[in-house]
Amino acid sequence: MVDTPGRRMKLGVLVPSTNTSVQPEYDAMRPPGVTNHVRGFRIPNAPTRTDAEVSQQLENMRATMVDGMDEVLTFGARPHHSRHRG
Repeated sequence: MVDTPGRRMKLGVLVPSTNTSVQPEYDAMRPPGVTNHVRGFRIPNAPTRTDAEVSQQLENMRATMVDGMDEVLTFGARPHHSRHRG
């Protein structure tokens, strides 16, 4: 079966769960024949004011990022390109 909506490209995008702007931005830029498959990976909405807080958030991201990527890659429509955006 041909994937008509994503006939040109399926783009997988992995973003932190706290990011609320990437999906609508990618949707607004999406040309005909391209489908966006945005998945979030869970992180706490914690402050990142100090080096220690930033380091902790990076550890939080690393701990859940693989599960999010697995979801992007196994939803049945393997993307042509995947991009992590932190």
